[in-house]
Amino acid sequence: MNQQWRSFLTQQNLPSGDAIVPTDHDSLHDLGHYGLIRVSGSDNRDFLHRQFCNDVEKQSVDTARLNGWCDAKGRLLALFRVFIQGDGFLLRLPRELLESTIKRLQMYVLRSDVQLTDASDDWARFGVCGPDAAKNLQSITGQNSAANQVMPYKDALICALPDTHIPQYEIHGPADTLKSLWTALSQNCAISDASGWRARRMVNGQPEIYTATQGEFLPQHVNLDLLDGLDYNKGCYPGQEIVARTHYLGRIKRRMHALSLAGRQVPQPGTGIVGQKGNNAGKVVDAAALSDDQCIILAVLHESHLDEPLAISGMDHGPLQLQTSTKRSSDGLSSRV
Repeated sequence: MNQQWRSFLTQQNLPSGDAIVPTDHDSLHDLGHYGLIRVSGSDNRDFLHRQFCNDVEKQSVDTARLNGWCDAKGRLLALFRVFIQGDGFLLRLPRELLESTIKRLQMYVLRSDVQLTDASDDWARFGVCGPDAAKNLQSITGQNSAANQVMPYKDALICALPDTHIPQYEIHGPADTLKSLWTALSQNCAISDASGWRARRMVNGQPEIYTATQGEFLPQHVNLDLLDGLDYNKGCYPGQEIVARTHYLGRIKRRMHALSLAGRQVPQPGTGIVGQKGNNAGKVVDAAALSDDQCIILAVLHESHLDEPLAISGMDHGPLQLQTSTKRSSDGLSSRV
């Protein structure tokens, strides 16, 4: 973490691990659990376009796109929020994947003019979300933006995420700029933590890939095709043939759904989900405490198990409650009815 930003955070009234800010409150979240990979060099755009499953060639400086990197079998190794800063690209991903992702991407650089560096400590980052997040930001910056858009603010970047239910903004920039912005926003926002951000991201139907789930899911399994994170027309990338064949030749039988679980025992990514007869029904993508007595879970489930009781493998906390279906709607994933 940026040392100046770390020092600033120690002076803030950060919550304890048991504190949960309700999702209908505006809140600030340190995003130190994310890392940044800077991709520079004259071939950087072409390189990323040939590696990732969403279009990079046409990405503009005012957008922040969801994108994925697959192995040769079409299974996701990482998910990124990709945005442009100067002549380079920044890839935001869980910090736990950063080092291994740089090393693996480096194997494909060959003679391309591409440099991959860990830029996590160059900038600080935090998130703001809640029903009045846009209004609070606009009152300070004088700007507003739609989902997946980037607003410059001084020498920082404000990225508006898809807000199916809860508006969310990631803010990346020098520590001095972010300290003043955090201080101003804290007048109207509660201070939460990374787990609170994680829960709100899941409410919005946005997946993440972690070490435990690398190589587990096709892009369609975690709904990248429904979240504008997958382009079938962009050309070749690792695993593209399998991803395209899944799309064009058959129905996708496994999809990501949101579920709720009573209690605060949070299952880990990669944990199995079992059906009525104890057979394998799916796998946890992500999970977090949503309130004092409820967890939210994103899980990839086989369609044959959607109408039967489901439970977390090895956990005795009652049945899971299915919250969403996966048909495309104008505001993202629709509520299950």
